[in-house]
Amino acid sequence: MKKNFAILLTLFVASGVWAQTYIDGIYYILDNNKTATVTSKETYTTSRIIIPEKVEYMNTTYSVKKIDKHAFYGCTNLTSIVIPESITSIGEGAFVGCTGLTTVTIPNSVKSIGDA
Repeated sequence: MKKNFAILLTLFVASGVWAQTYIDGIYYILDNNKTATVTSKETYTTSRIIIPEKVEYMNTTYSVKKIDKHAFYGCTNLTSIVIPESITSIGEGAFVGCTGLTTVTIPNSVKSIGDA
């Protein structure tokens, strides 16, 4: 068991991922480059999400740069989302199944949007 944990920890650190955390109602993956990716650990139940440009975790500020694939998958209660200028990419299927989504603000900073 200890050996498996050590291997997983090594892979986690080697990948540049520092932590996964929940801050002000949004799940993030934080990396060693002080960037944050909006992700999903479970379905969001709120109707409106405003993604900030920066988040703070353990006295370190992270710039929110990406929305991960399937980040809001199946969030039927979600009606609007505001994406900040700091976001440069939106992963594939980020809003699949968001049947109540009526308003999305996508800034010019977004250079790539995945399929679906």
